[in-house]
Amino acid sequence: MANETFGPMIRNWEEKRCITCRVKTIGITTMLLVGGYSIFFAVESNTLQIIGGILMLVGLSFILLIRTCNEKTGQGAGLS
Repeated sequence: MANETFGPMIRNWEEKRCITCRVKTIGITTMLLVGGYSIFFAVESNTLQIIGGILMLVGLSFILLIRTCNEKTGQGAGLS
């Protein structure tokens, strides 16, 4: 909790069940880059590519549905 990088994120989640827009952006970008690379370049089976794509969409939808905190106050700002 005292960590400068992860402390505020953990505190927001534990106290308010929300994440900041910056955290959402990082999560979505990372998921698209790593997952997209895996789906298009590392997996050869079309079936596994489709399953991977569906799993990425499920993960992205969960990230987007988490309430967004206000960057400065840490207060929840509704859905997405």
